[in-house]
Amino acid sequence: MKNSYKFFLVCFCFMAGTLFLHFSAFDAFASENAWRPTYDLVLRWVNFFIMVFLIVKFAGKPLMDFLRGRKEEISSEIRHLETEREIISVKIKEAMTTLDESETRFAQIKENIVKQGESKKAEIISGASQESIMIIEKARQSAEFQLLKAKEKLRNDMIDQSFEIALEKIPQVITEQDKKNLVDNYVKDTAK
Repeated sequence: MKNSYKFFLVCFCFMAGTLFLHFSAFDAFASENAWRPTYDLVLRWVNFFIMVFLIVKFAGKPLMDFLRGRKEEISSEIRHLETEREIISVKIKEAMTTLDESETRFAQIKENIVKQGESKKAEIISGASQESIMIIEKARQSAEFQLLKAKEKLRNDMIDQSFEIALEKIPQVITEQDKKNLVDNYVKDTAK
């Protein structure tokens, strides 16, 4: 099949060249002085066809093998790149899914932290409120205790002063009869 193709190609080139020479050298055959340019042209075409024949005969198969090899290499490389592209697109989809999940998880963590912060804040406020109530109660009790202490001290001071005043004035006001009545009353009270 390949050889017949080459044969038809060579035949076609030869016929095309002959027709071209026939139509292009029409005037040259009519004149006697112009045979050399026509001869040169014909030999150029013959050389051209010989060159084409040699290229097709000897370089055609290696050239076609080279082109087929390059075609296979390129198609193999394209297939490889396609599979890599598919793998990368799968990885990108996985990364996007992971990113979406991490954003959702981040939002949940943020929400949990805010809730914990709010509850901790409420706890701190409640504790501070209870502590302030305890401090106020303690301060009130301390103030009452200080007031009772001050009243007791005032009463004791008043008693001491009144006792001193009484000790100073009683000996001047008490008579012998009053002394005797006091002793009798004391004896009666102790006898009971």
